[in-house]
Amino acid sequence: MSLVELKEQTKELSSNEFFEFARWVRELEAEAWDQEIKSDLESGRFDGLLAEIQADIDSGNIKPL
Repeated sequence: MSLVELKEQTKELSSNEFFEFARWVRELEAEAWDQEIKSDLESGRFDGLLAEIQADIDSGNIKPL
């Protein structure tokens, strides 16, 4: 099924079906985002940022909330 077909089929859903479908899509999106963050962490993409944050903590430049 193409994206165009999926969009057209989505228009045919009842309100309940549409909200269930939308919830499912949001869950998929959240899972994909979680996996992207995990992959970025594992690859070291955030190492510099985390080191910078730790340096701020160590130097007392971070105020508690």
